[in-house]
Amino acid sequence: MNENQTRIERNSKIQTIVLSIILPLAFLFGILCSFGNITDASFMVRYLARIDLVVMPFLYYFIVMRKRKNDILLDSNKRRIILSLLVQAVTMLVICVIPFGYMVFFTKPENGHWSGVAAVLLLIAVIEPLIIHLGGYLVSLIFRFIHR
Repeated sequence: MNENQTRIERNSKIQTIVLSIILPLAFLFGILCSFGNITDASFMVRYLARIDLVVMPFLYYFIVMRKRKNDILLDSNKRRIILSLLVQAVTMLVICVIPFGYMVFFTKPENGHWSGVAAVLLLIAVIEPLIIHLGGYLVSLIFRFIHR
């Protein structure tokens, strides 16, 4: 690979990493603020959160999953997807799984058991990268169907 191709691959990886750090946090915001029972959010915040849940799979598809014209290596697309899933998993591990896991398993609640909110947040944090990836795959199926 020449210098220009190396620069293109590096920029592609940087875009993927930045999106993969921001995407799970924005998606978690969308999930938490969309449902009225979990948070007391205003109407505008709930509306923005629901828009966020729809827009995030499209961003994931366009930035990570879609094959680009300037991909040099044959497996550049798969590398971006794997890198994105790893970064999302690590982000959710650091942000949610470790704190909520500690809270659920190693602290003693006042009334003897934890409410379901911490367990739901722990479950969402574990499966969120998969949900985002499946959303991007659904967007790719939609575009394949449209282009036929």
